[in-house]
Amino acid sequence: MAQSNSDAHILVSMTYASRANPDVSAKDFNEILQQAQKNNAANGITGMLVFNKNYFLQTIEGPRAQINRLL
Repeated sequence: MAQSNSDAHILVSMTYASRANPDVSAKDFNEILQQAQKNNAANGITGMLVFNKNYFLQTIEGPRAQINRLL
């Protein structure tokens, strides 16, 4: 589906919670986080991540097309 030029300027925000995979080590998590930060910065995506040993709470925001692509 083609995207109109006006959609390129629409910002969206999404918040979700997920359960941590107990098999993912702290080293693995840090590598995933570093790659996500690099990719998100390149795509104009910002947000926040909260972790409490069992669950993640994340909010991401950015241009609609970039968020859709990320999902």
